[in-house]
Amino acid sequence: MLVKLSDYYVLAYAGNMDQESQKNERKKVRNLIQKFKRTPDVFGGLAFDYISVEEQARIVHYFLEECDQREIINNLTKINVDVDYSFLEIDDQTNSNDSCSALDYSPLYIDHDIIRIRGMIRSPLNNSRDLLENLLDADNQLFQDYMREYVSCTAIGIKFDWIEYITSYIDFILNDILQFLLYPIMMFSSDIDPICVIDRLSSKCDILMDSFDGSVVQKYESIFADEGLKAGRVMKYFRAFISHRNRLFENSDIYAILIQEMERYPELFSEVPSEFKAPKILLTEDQINSDDFISIVTEDKHIPNFKNKIAKVRRFINIMQQYGNRLCYDTCLQDIKVYFREIYLSKQTYRRQKTSKIVDNYLKLVKQFQDENKDGLPPFQKESQYIFVREKISRGYFREKNLSSAYVAKIELTEKLDKLLLKCYWLADSRSALELLHMYNQELLLCYEEFL
Repeated sequence: MLVKLSDYYVLAYAGNMDQESQKNERKKVRNLIQKFKRTPDVFGGLAFDYISVEEQARIVHYFLEECDQREIINNLTKINVDVDYSFLEIDDQTNSNDSCSALDYSPLYIDHDIIRIRGMIRSPLNNSRDLLENLLDADNQLFQDYMREYVSCTAIGIKFDWIEYITSYIDFILNDILQFLLYPIMMFSSDIDPICVIDRLSSKCDILMDSFDGSVVQKYESIFADEGLKAGRVMKYFRAFISHRNRLFENSDIYAILIQEMERYPELFSEVPSEFKAPKILLTEDQINSDDFISIVTEDKHIPNFKNKIAKVRRFINIMQQYGNRLCYDTCLQDIKVYFREIYLSKQTYRRQKTSKIVDNYLKLVKQFQDENKDGLPPFQKESQYIFVREKISRGYFREKNLSSAYVAKIELTEKLDKLLLKCYWLADSRSALELLHMYNQELLLCYEEFL
């Protein structure tokens, strides 16, 4: 394959070069293909083994000659949520979304569905079995909405090709699976072993991943038949895959940092003594100023400038309630303790900034926003900073529930789940990807049934 591709590449793009230059071109092609092979979890998204040599050569030429951001191309295997990969596209002279815009046709948006379901999952009042049925029904309803959209588009002559639907559906599924694990299983249940649940979900992910890998050739043949998969289409989906992968796996880099801290400072993440347990109860201001409150939050450690730090923590809790749509309250003992410990007692930095510094900077930004009479909240200076703080807070709740080992297992499951769902981009076809994602969500949700 390499010889055939390099020969074709020289014929198509280097035919006017001298013999030595052509030799160098062949070497460049071989080196690039070897790079693809070394990182199949990333470059498998190019579907390189399933497209014609002509389309392979187009992709190779783009990477070697057309892209003007080679320093980023060379770092595609790295994770950076703050990088924009919109330049990753080959012009294939078609854009089905433009025709939708011309007809004033609006795609579906499901952010409100994710928020609604998240609130449903986080309510301790819901029966877990009923909740699971509701999630299965909500997933079926969303999938049917997508399919109706496909039929409607076909009827008015629009080619259904909204990659954003894949992105939204993956986020929807991650919300379903991980929020159910976090709340009904870990936070609200005292008689279900979360490690057993995680092992069951992990095994199902392995089965689904093996199934995808074993049937991908047949899927391409079924989707594209004799027409074949084109370079422009491949790159469009590859760009979406890389962008979404960066967003999801930025969390993985942060997870690794947080686990490393847990191993380095086990005294901060050991089991919470019973006298220092912080239940999810609301306190009065008098109780918040009491010695008992200080003892539980600090676990009897002396903390300099404690009152000032608690005041900042409570301000930040109120902000996170709005910014991250989180069920946290500035008078809740458990919330205050978790936020306080992760902001001020944890020593872990992120890109050389302490958590307390990130929080301080954001509080200043919020105040500036308010002073200028602007509505809402400003974004963090970098999205990665918000992710870091959010994940630290999540870790703190696990620790308070004596679930630190489950926290590590959940991280491993999350990474496996991310890889499985992201592979749906590799099909380079929105409808086929949505059908596969629907099947994945149903099977993963049903894993919970045996534990309820």
